[in-house]
Amino acid sequence: MHNKMLKFLTLSRQAEPVQSSENESKNQTLGISPLDVASVDALSELQNAKYKDISKLTFSGIARLLERAEAKIVNLSVENGTVLARLECAGSIVNVTFSEHIAHEVARSVVSGPTQDLFETVRDDLWQIRTQNGRWPFVLIPLNAALWKIAGLGEEVVFDVRERDFHFGEKEDRFSYERGQLGRLFGVLDEVTRADYAQAVALQIEPSQGAVMGWIRNEWKSFGTTLQVRDEIKRLISKKMPFRPNQLLIMAAFFCDAGEYGYALTLLKMANSASTGIWGRLRIPALTRLLVREGHIKWKWAEAEAELVDFITGQEGHFSRHLRENRDSFAIVGNGPRQVGLGTGSVIDKAKIVIRLNTGRPNANFAGDYGWKQNVWVKNQQNYDVKRTDKTPGLEHVIISGSNALYRTPNSGFYLRDLVEAHGSITLLPEEFLRQTIARTKRNPSSGIVMLTWLDFLAGGLQDQKNVFGFSLNDQKVRQTTHYFRDQPIASHHTHNWDIEREYFDEIVSPARDR
Repeated sequence: MHNKMLKFLTLSRQAEPVQSSENESKNQTLGISPLDVASVDALSELQNAKYKDISKLTFSGIARLLERAEAKIVNLSVENGTVLARLECAGSIVNVTFSEHIAHEVARSVVSGPTQDLFETVRDDLWQIRTQNGRWPFVLIPLNAALWKIAGLGEEVVFDVRERDFHFGEKEDRFSYERGQLGRLFGVLDEVTRADYAQAVALQIEPSQGAVMGWIRNEWKSFGTTLQVRDEIKRLISKKMPFRPNQLLIMAAFFCDAGEYGYALTLLKMANSASTGIWGRLRIPALTRLLVREGHIKWKWAEAEAELVDFITGQEGHFSRHLRENRDSFAIVGNGPRQVGLGTGSVIDKAKIVIRLNTGRPNANFAGDYGWKQNVWVKNQQNYDVKRTDKTPGLEHVIISGSNALYRTPNSGFYLRDLVEAHGSITLLPEEFLRQTIARTKRNPSSGIVMLTWLDFLAGGLQDQKNVFGFSLNDQKVRQTTHYFRDQPIASHHTHNWDIEREYFDEIVSPARDR
């Protein structure tokens, strides 16, 4: 068991303890993960090996356990591509080696709470190590991303890594993938990120599944169902690359979106052969409709979901027509503090169409500045569960922003059905405007700026304080989203570059004029 655990994270006692303890001799050579440090009496608890499979625990879990043990990092060093942390724990000094696996978990974990507190204290130490070495070890790239995420420097880490001369020999393809992941993590969706993903797939005859799926998702979101991706997937499938069943479903959805229904069905059958019943466990609505239409399934839930997809796709032109008919009398209201104290609520409410983002209608305290009326509600996919069954008086349309949930989000049919039953008209924000915004900004855009791109197309022009309200991009800090109804920032958004969004906003929205 210890050998398996040591593969991920190892711990040994320092030769010079801060103070001796009666358990010192029996704990001297323990090779057990510090995940076992689950109480203040940390060293005696190490022998219990309470956590058997540490590979399933994230770094957030490690940090919480270390915090409970009152352990703290006193210094760090780098040796052979791994981070060596020196911990003070229960009066003794403990050495911890963070392996590649854990470094990856750091980058993928939600950096908040005790994890943030832990790394805030060591960020400067790691930076000093990096500058002294002149090269940032390959294994630390994801760790670096997490640290910069905490530091609030956002996408600067992406360009910093790009500027350094990395060479990893046989691991070059993997580094390309990691660097591409950094770009995606921090919302830098430019040609270099695209090339990194492509190189990660192209450098090996058998690239990793993660590299392939990351490439597919990035290309699909940013550039659509390109011929290059279609050809590469077919090549890898023909070479019998061992994709997991859920990955085969994602690729089937990609081909369904591309209109290659025959190949999508081939991938669907492969997925079901590898994992019987997966069509019902991971229900991607567009694939369900394809299976029903082709007569492969006749389950009642599937037929109902196929009808739901037909209904939603049939609504695609409804909002567009409605907006064009009222292009001289509409207002979109963002959640920024731009309107506070301006008394523009009555101006907003006079519009025939009032569009609100994510949180919907404001409370009465802000009605004087932000109005009360709401005809259209734009929700991103992270807010599916928010008020999805509430019936809002006067609400005529719900628009779902982000990637197309009918193709990208397993089991989204449950949420979409609730929205249809509660609100009637559902429209998916056309992905062409997401891609148009990405093409203009080379960044991962916020749902608000994508909605403005669509409205600019439909209305033939936008003007601040005439039909655009509450967009305060100048007030947003690098990592923060500020809402007018909260005193404190409510979220950390390392994927949005507010300065670039402000420049783009100024391109498509005319400045305010005196009313």
